[in-house]
Parts: sequence; structure tokens; C-alpha cells
Amino acid sequence: MKNLKNWKPAEVKGGKIGALAEFILYPKDVMSNYKLGYNAENFVVFAQYPKGYEAFRKDFHNEFMSLFQDYHINGDVNLEFYIDQNGIISHPRIYPEIRDHKFNVDFLRTLSRLKKTWKPSLYGSIPIKQKILYPMNFSTNFYER
Repeated sequence: MKNLKNWKPAEVKGGKIGALAEFILYPKDVMSNYKLGYNAENFVVFAQYPKGYEAFRKDFHNEFMSLFQDYHINGDVNLEFYIDQNGIISHPRIYPEIRDHKFNVDFLRTLSRLKKTWKPSLYGSIPIKQKILYPMNFSTNFYER
């Protein structure tokens, strides 16, 4: 904690923005079991999509490509969500924010089609919530004749 004073603000395209940092901290390990070089991630098994990451990419593409084409979404887009202790997707958001209510409703409806239950992240043998960041780049080209 003593090193927090040296953090630099988040930047996007050269502009400083507000941001949140998230990290794993387990009091038992930091207080009574602490050892120099402690890293909680050494004890974490990360959440897993059924049949792996490539299956998630394929399922995501199959479900979302037409939605992004319908709304002419182009460029870099980031999907963020959590896998809760039961392996369920929660708190999804897309950024940069797309300010189209109908798109956002359709986005959540489409996301619900990926209803597969993930294997939740584990700390030791304890299921924990994990944030998933999924960056994407979409390009839709239209040719009129």
C-alpha cells in the first residue's frame, strides 16, 4: 500500500481519464501468511468457459456479429463482465459506451444467449468473482450498387 502514491492516471488517446483499479487481496494471506513477493494470482484458477476460450470466441462471434452489423458498430469495442461464484455472467458493459437504448437492450438479449455456465474462478478451493475483459475490433463494410 505504501507505493500507491506513484500511480499515474489512465490515458486514452493522450487524454487523462478516471479509472478504477481492481486487484485481489486476501486478508489471511496479507496478515498472517505474508511472505515477500506475495502474489495472490499464484493461488487463483481463473474462470473457464465450457470447452475453453476458443469456444467462447466462436460463440461470441456467432451471436454478436449480426448485432454489430445491424447497428453499424465499427472499431475497437471492449466487453467487460464478471463471472460470479456460481459461474454466471453478471454486470456486463460495453465501452466506449454506445448511447443507443435499443442497441443496449439487444446487446443484453444477445448476451443472454451465451447462457452456458462457466467454471468459476477459484482461490484455493473457494469460488470467487472474476472480471473478464474481452477486447474486440469490428469492421462492417457496405457496398451499394
